[in-house]
Amino acid sequence: MIMSVSESGVKLESLIDCEERSHLVRLATEDTIWDWDLTTNLVERSARAAKFGHPDWQSDPSMAWWERHIHPDDREATIAAFADAVHSDEMSVSVEYRFCKADGDSAYIYDRAFIIRDKAGLATRMIGAMIDLTELRLVKLLLRKTENRLAYSSRLNAMGTMGSMLAHELNQPLTAAANYIRASRHIFASAQSDDFDKIHDALEGAERNTLRAGDIIRKLRELVTQRGIVGADNSLAQLIDDGCSIGLSEAKPRTVIVRKTVNPSDLSVWIDRTQVQQVIINLVRNAVEAMENAVNPEIIVDAQRVGNFAEISISDNGTGIADDVRDGIFSAIITTKATGMGIGLSISRTIIEAQGGEIWLESSAPGFTDFRFTLPLFQISEQREHIDAD
Repeated sequence: MIMSVSESGVKLESLIDCEERSHLVRLATEDTIWDWDLTTNLVERSARAAKFGHPDWQSDPSMAWWERHIHPDDREATIAAFADAVHSDEMSVSVEYRFCKADGDSAYIYDRAFIIRDKAGLATRMIGAMIDLTELRLVKLLLRKTENRLAYSSRLNAMGTMGSMLAHELNQPLTAAANYIRASRHIFASAQSDDFDKIHDALEGAERNTLRAGDIIRKLRELVTQRGIVGADNSLAQLIDDGCSIGLSEAKPRTVIVRKTVNPSDLSVWIDRTQVQQVIINLVRNAVEAMENAVNPEIIVDAQRVGNFAEISISDNGTGIADDVRDGIFSAIITTKATGMGIGLSISRTIIEAQGGEIWLESSAPGFTDFRFTLPLFQISEQREHIDAD
């Protein structure tokens, strides 16, 4: 077939356009573009090769120039990777290696090439790009160092949080234990034979609260170190009774009406008893303090099943919560009490979320506050999984 002059002119123009586009691509990229003719073993490199500092990058168009500047520790494996690709049926190859620069430093290179083959499948040409990852590696290294510093700061913050938790949560049982011991001393000072039972009961109460303080320390330490909760099957009604009893123990000598409803009555939750009990205690204590000036102080505890969770509501007819602190009510720096440390609700949120539940302020107005939280219900399948894991 004889090509006309006009047709040959169009083809030549097309080739020129293609070459111009190729040249523009080489100028636009920061990568070193290379084109290796396997039949002549000659390589054409883009001008970006000059950034490595070797003056012979143009005068030596052979693959030997590239090979001798590969880092000695990476040279054999890198050359072998390209050779294996050429003699296989692969259409591309990619390798990471270090490339020695003229100033003695090394550049970290990601080299990716496409292989052109003839009809017989033999490689005749490779076109690739040497992508310099040195700056990216430095950024990643700095990022890793920053992450390590943040992790260290996080651990310090966790230690501070645990200290605050302990100070807050140990106050009640240790104060109760001290009161029991003080009462025992007074009784013993003027003891009659029939007073020894009182002394025994007081010391038993001190022992019970001291043991509870130790249990709080252990559970909060597990919570802060994120070792996971120790879930177990717990009667929700009993959990609420015990939490309310302890939470009301510091109430001033006046009548606080507590109404409790659990529906169905046999609801059972899969939680860490000591930790969740602390949440109930915190919320009940807050309710008691909020009702200090209430005429008929009343706390309503209502628990209902909602899907696979139990939703517990603890409401009171106290002073309510001001609008300006509602959004940050679960923050460790927010408190509505003159003598409070502002961490009780923060602790409660940490504990509930660790159990797999949620906690929130449902509503609040002068004369009414309603806090709610959810706990996962006990499921037979969960118990089996727990046993299998043990």
